Amino acid sequence: MTQREYERLRRHGRPIPQGTRDSDDSEDGYLAFFKLRCLICFVLFLGLVAVDRRIDAGDNPTVKQVVKYLNEETVPVSAILPARD
Repeated sequence: MTQREYERLRRHGRPIPQGTRDSDDSEDGYLAFFKLRCLICFVLFLGLVAVDRRIDAGDNPTVKQVVKYLNEETVPVSAILPARD
C-alpha cells in the first residue's frame, strides 16, 4: 500500500486539499501502519512455521510428491486430477 492509498483510507475517500496536507502526521501514521502490517505478517509466518514443526509436514508422502511436482516444468494432468472409476 502506498502512502497515497493510506491517505485515501484515512480520509475515507475524501480528496486531500492541495497545500493543506499535514506531512508529519500523515508520514507518522503511514509508518505506524506499515510497521503493524510487518508485525502481522511476521506473526503469521511464525505461526506457519510452528504448525509445520508440529505436524511435521515434510515427512508426509503427499507433501513430498507435491514438492516433486513443483520442481518439474510440466505436471501431468493425471497427477493433479484423481482417477475416476
